[in-house]
Amino acid sequence: MVPLSDHVGPVDPAPVDRHCIGRRFDWLVAVAAGGEVFAATHDFIASPIGVLLLFGWSVAFFYHLCSGIRHLAWDAGYGFEIRDAYRTGYTVLAATVVLTVLAWLYVLLA
Repeated sequence: MVPLSDHVGPVDPAPVDRHCIGRRFDWLVAVAAGGEVFAATHDFIASPIGVLLLFGWSVAFFYHLCSGIRHLAWDAGYGFEIRDAYRTGYTVLAATVVLTVLAWLYVLLA
């Protein structure tokens, strides 16, 4: 069978595809390993270092979320004045703090 175009060749999976496939493989390994691996993972996540890592990841998540919303506004053409750029920058930081605190209050009080 002849390809329709000369440039058609073997397809290399995108990095996102490889990452997604890798995550599925990790879950299969974890399930196959049994309860001991789950218990060890849970103990690590519940340790002070694990909680600190989870807190850092949540700060990074909410900062990325708020900054992404800011960039969407920029993509729409808003917020290019210096005053607006500073204001939205501080708003991103404040929203990051508020969302992180609310998320952790929900987790700790639930």
